[in-house]
Amino acid sequence: MNEININDEIKNALVRIEKALAKAVESLQDMIDKLEPYQKYELLHPRKKPRGSIRRARQGRLSE
Repeated sequence: MNEININDEIKNALVRIEKALAKAVESLQDMIDKLEPYQKYELLHPRKKPRGSIRRARQGRLSE
C-alpha cells in the first residue's frame, strides 16, 4: 500500500517538474525570439578573451 502511494507521489512530483520546466523553456524561447538578430549572434558567439600577452600589456597600461 505504501509503495503505491510513494510511486503516485513521485509521478505527481515529476509531472509538476515537467510542467515547470516546460514553462521556463517557453519563457526563455519568448525572450530569445524578441532579441534582434545581432543580439542572437552575440549570444551564440561571445567574444574571445584576450590572450595572455595582450592581457598583460593591457594591465601594464592600466597600472601606469
